[in-house]
Amino acid sequence: MQLIYRELNEEVLQRTNAMFPTKNCFVEVLPDKLIIPRKYIELGETIRQLTVYEDDVWMVSYPRTGSTWAQEMVWLLGHQLDFETAKQQLALRSPMIELSALFSTDHHEWVAEAFGNTVDVVRNLSRPRYARSHLSWQLLPEQFETIKPKIVYTARNPKDLCVSYYHYCKLLHGLNGSFKEFVELFLAGHTPMGSYMKHVLPFWKRSLDDNVLFIKYEDMSRDLPAVVRRCAKFLNVSHLLTEASMERICEHLKFDNMQGNKAVNLEAVIKQNDTKFIRNGKIGDWRNHMDAEMSERFDAWTVEHTRGSGLIFDYDPNESLDQVGPQGNVSDSTDAFGSNSSSSNAHTANNYSYGSGAIGQLANGCNNPSSSSVYQRYVARMVTERHAAEYNMRHKHRGMALIFNHEHFEVPTLKSRAGTNVDCENLVRVLKQLDFDVTVHKDCRFKEIKRLIDWAASQDHSDNDCILVAVLSHGELGYIYSKDTQYKLDNIWSCFTANHCPSLAGKPKLFFIQACQGDRLDTGVTMAKTETDGDSSMSYKIPIHADFLIAYSTIPGFYSWRNTTRGSWFMQSLCAELAANGKRLDILTLLTFVNQRVAVDFESCTPDTPEMHQQKQIPCITTMLTRILRFSDNQATIPEKEYTDMNNSLIDPADDFVLTSLYS
Repeated sequence: MQLIYRELNEEVLQRTNAMFPTKNCFVEVLPDKLIIPRKYIELGETIRQLTVYEDDVWMVSYPRTGSTWAQEMVWLLGHQLDFETAKQQLALRSPMIELSALFSTDHHEWVAEAFGNTVDVVRNLSRPRYARSHLSWQLLPEQFETIKPKIVYTARNPKDLCVSYYHYCKLLHGLNGSFKEFVELFLAGHTPMGSYMKHVLPFWKRSLDDNVLFIKYEDMSRDLPAVVRRCAKFLNVSHLLTEASMERICEHLKFDNMQGNKAVNLEAVIKQNDTKFIRNGKIGDWRNHMDAEMSERFDAWTVEHTRGSGLIFDYDPNESLDQVGPQGNVSDSTDAFGSNSSSSNAHTANNYSYGSGAIGQLANGCNNPSSSSVYQRYVARMVTERHAAEYNMRHKHRGMALIFNHEHFEVPTLKSRAGTNVDCENLVRVLKQLDFDVTVHKDCRFKEIKRLIDWAASQDHSDNDCILVAVLSHGELGYIYSKDTQYKLDNIWSCFTANHCPSLAGKPKLFFIQACQGDRLDTGVTMAKTETDGDSSMSYKIPIHADFLIAYSTIPGFYSWRNTTRGSWFMQSLCAELAANGKRLDILTLLTFVNQRVAVDFESCTPDTPEMHQQKQIPCITTMLTRILRFSDNQATIPEKEYTDMNNSLIDPADDFVLTSLYS
């Protein structure tokens, strides 16, 4: 792709000249209309034509997103935790390729004296090379697309980022405008390095690629050890992290220690200015700089640019709004019942905190809950009267129903799920009877699941009553399995919150999960031969946003049972109730009878495996519905319940017994 440089238009030029001491210091780069320092033109093509190697490790970020923090972590992990060499300047150990092209004359002279031509410095690094950049995707070496080096990208919520970037520009670019004036530049994409959204979104879209690790500043701030483990796994050096080494690297990376570390805090530059390069690092510092109107402008701007992408920012210092990427890590989580459990987590790490009496959070959630006005003023269109007792189920279409059915797996420890196709066929039949537009996706890999969910969230649901997603798979602590890996269930529902899918705002969003949530057993009476859908306990976060319903096949910490020929206990019961009463009973009443069926009509009989013998199960229904939901068209009075005899669905002792256990 050819880049075209052009002068700023007169209005933008006047604004930047008024705020930065070096006049005419920026140019615009097409086709993405990025604003960058003029000096970049001197090195731009040289950077883009740089030879890239597969063993390169690049730390890429927009300025002030925690990149120095993450860069030090990445360098240490990639160099066998060599704390002695880490006493040398980080800018020399892991140089920024465009540094020679960033600063005004005074700073540029300092860079030239310290480094020379920084492109040559990076080119001549010994392999594997560790380099850094603040350039957007289109300005980076073209071979990133084909060679695919390892890329660690850091992101930060735009409000805190803007505050930090304001102080950064005062320090390193001589900014002399007010914070309010700087906000106007930032939201317009006219600050040095251009638009933040045009920078972060291309990397977020590539975050499912095996060579990209997407890290959030807020995750590092809340649970640094988890991010260290995640990064170590990405770099294939998890073996380095003993208890002692983990303690040492986390101590080294503590914010106060980073702030005082001359090897990373650019003391050679900041001696010219009273401002600290590493400033305060707090989540939510934006509250000290923005009034309500300014905050709402950021909310609207963020929604406009991220809608349908699945990217969520975390603004609150007291809440952890997880985002899931493709790499692994470890987290300490709190389940919906208030207990703490430490677990190995394949995708994300945060401390999950819940307020007193709260049932949980929508993982990945939506933007800062304090900015709820963004849903009303900028996003949501009310589809039901304010105090209506029932949801409006008289739209043109019932809505999408996506079923992710997993029978076979590439994960070596997972056995095939005999009986799941019966569940799937029954579910398809009853959902079609309820007028859903049903699609089945069989044995999908995680990337395909994420693509399908993102696509569904990006559609216009204005003419639909609701949306339904069902996942049939193995489960483990905090997640569920795709064909190729674990993923947190946050990936399934977070894209459907009101700020990301406004056409579903105020409409029911239903999720049915058939998978184990643990390895605990519920004792019962004897009956039949079955298998389970997983092994280790599964704690999870629950959405706090309205109009969600999530039905798990079992409660946290317990097995979920599946008959090898007739399907899972939960899906058998759910399909029977939907078939008999789906257009008669409201959904919560119906699910109560699903619970009854599972609890009363099913039990395991595995005499050859005593620890699995005579066990029971109870589903777990979590609802944030705000109205009565029925799939009938006339919103009629609740009728008498019909009962479908499930004797033919009870487990047959003659069924072959297979126990799927991750640790057996």
